Amino acid sequence: MPFKKVEIGIYSYYKQSDESKKHLYYYYSTTGIDGRTIKVRSKNTDIRKVRTERAGADLREDIDESVATNRNSTLNEVAKNYISSKTGKPMPDIEYKKYLKHCEFGIGKKKISAITDTDIAKFKAKLIDQGMKPRARMIQLKALLNFGGSSRKIKIDKVNSSIKKRFFTEDELLIIFDMAKRIHPELYFFMKMLLYTGQRPKNVLELNVDDVHLDRSVIDFGEIKGQEEAEIPISKKVRPLLEDWIKSKTGRIFRLSQDYLQELSQEIFDAFNKPLYYIECMSKEEEKQAKKDAYKSKRHRWSSFYGLRHTTAVNIIKNTGSVYKAQQMLRHSDIKMTMIYAQDEDQQGTADAI
Repeated sequence: MPFKKVEIGIYSYYKQSDESKKHLYYYYSTTGIDGRTIKVRSKNTDIRKVRTERAGADLREDIDESVATNRNSTLNEVAKNYISSKTGKPMPDIEYKKYLKHCEFGIGKKKISAITDTDIAKFKAKLIDQGMKPRARMIQLKALLNFGGSSRKIKIDKVNSSIKKRFFTEDELLIIFDMAKRIHPELYFFMKMLLYTGQRPKNVLELNVDDVHLDRSVIDFGEIKGQEEAEIPISKKVRPLLEDWIKSKTGRIFRLSQDYLQELSQEIFDAFNKPLYYIECMSKEEEKQAKKDAYKSKRHRWSSFYGLRHTTAVNIIKNTGSVYKAQQMLRHSDIKMTMIYAQDEDQQGTADAI
């Protein structure tokens, strides 16, 4: 047979006529619909990714007969048992908490087969009334309905490039880092790493000490959103802090969870997110409307950890004049996404030139 066992459940495939038995691709074993063990060709060439793919296939098999794929299940039951078809992993805790916050006592109680277009429209309208951007929650709802076996179609709004991303000026960064340093040293270091690597919060949080190569002045970042693993150069501005931080550590660089870091940063971003006319004695309805207006305002943009990533993009384009370099640093699959930051930089440059 042209198969060679690599480890339990994973095989290397080669041409039987090839005397050198050169490896062509991987197969992994899983359970078929009839309950028999079958070999499935992997789409990955990295053995580590093949392991992840096989684990995801096993998880999906385990729940095929569970309530998660039953159209008579409620949306809440499906969300609890959801397994991503891309990663083979359950829904991240932070996303599940967001789901519970917005869906648990509303559309989440309805059975998958009973959810109508009207229910979806009402859910979207409710999010907008709360001053939220509905796109992320609608993408999540679409994935859950598909996983639950529903054929219901959900139209996802396209990203509006006219909605500006929030980035920070040099003066604002000084304020942010000063507040972060006083709140918690790990929050301060985390935000510094976000700014000087330009990576997504999830990628930075997953870093291990072994991913940092000071001799070559690069950091290995894992794959995300379909992007391959990449080496990101270490900025001279953050290198001394990074060296000091990892010198006595092993394993994970950050010990705090993303939820806790977000909780710690709330005080910082609230200072930027509240509209100028915000008054402490506002009623809850007035506060919701104020936040809604702030989203729409061209002068005011919502702040978060991602604002530091956006700032990285704007600064790269401003200092190098290259959108391509910003795309490479931020690991965007489409340069159109990076062009949004070029528009921000143009506007800021125009204002500075006055």
